[in-house]
Amino acid sequence: MSTPTGRTLLADYEQRVAAAEAELLAGLNGEHDNAEVFRDLVSRLAMNIHRADPNSDPCQALDHLD
Repeated sequence: MSTPTGRTLLADYEQRVAAAEAELLAGLNGEHDNAEVFRDLVSRLAMNIHRADPNSDPCQALDHLD
């Protein structure tokens, strides 16, 4: 069960992540929407990692791809 404080905190973090994502991907926008392609590829990768191991953290898994 979420609390009002928790929901407010989550909304704040979601806005911060969205702003950081927009800044990071700004360089990929141009004639083609490369930012959207990149977002789609990362999303698919995260879903594939999750399907292979539902208890895994996709971010941690990506750190160990080397």
